[in-house]
Amino acid sequence: MDDPEKLKLAPKANDNISFTPELVPEAWKRAYRYKCPGPGVFRCALTEMVFVMAREAELLYSTVLWDDNITQSAGKKRAGLLFKLTCSVDDAVSQIHLPHCETEDALAVEGLLSVANISDDGVVFLEPLEVTDTHVLVKVPNLSTFGLVRDIRRFMKSKRLGKANVLLFHRTPWPNVEILDVLMLPSNVPLTEVKSVSQHRDTEQLDVPPECVISYEQLYSVHTSPDEHKTQPHVSQVMVTLLMVMDTVILSAAC
Repeated sequence: MDDPEKLKLAPKANDNISFTPELVPEAWKRAYRYKCPGPGVFRCALTEMVFVMAREAELLYSTVLWDDNITQSAGKKRAGLLFKLTCSVDDAVSQIHLPHCETEDALAVEGLLSVANISDDGVVFLEPLEVTDTHVLVKVPNLSTFGLVRDIRRFMKSKRLGKANVLLFHRTPWPNVEILDVLMLPSNVPLTEVKSVSQHRDTEQLDVPPECVISYEQLYSVHTSPDEHKTQPHVSQVMVTLLMVMDTVILSAAC
């Protein structure tokens, strides 16, 4: 058996075990639970987070709210969801790999990404062991809260592009009224975390090419044909708009 501390390269299908966690209701949100059967590398199929385990243990993780004062005072900006991680065995998790949504050009910017490790003692920004095309790899110093952040100064010098998913949802809330919701979602935010149109009853997700590259702070709009279809809003900017999901834009066209 390989030493889990040495299993630090990019998460790939042939070197990790994919699992679908149990969804556990927690008040106004949900948590993810999974029991790792032993040492190894385990990838969550819902969040794309990867856990490098030293031994058998049960994981419980969920999203919590960012405090922007913590990140901005350090010259950082959130670049993903913030996850609270607990484990049945304190030292069982040796590494976590957090998914990012950066383009190849952004990854060329040295020092752009780090991981905020927030605990009762304060916040520490962990330097990555490695940044791959899909994940940021860090050691786990303690079981607490982890979230991906960008260095603001370095980000402003970059092209400010990111990978995103454009999702379409069709619903008919009333007779003779059809609504098409267009959801722009950073590629490292799982759909299970979106408190949005995807949870409406009788909503159908339409198949479209999922991934694209967006420009942050750019204005986007939806055009319909014929023009009498109503679009709300007419334009929307890619920016932080929701507490639980960063950089999410929802545009709706009704007909």
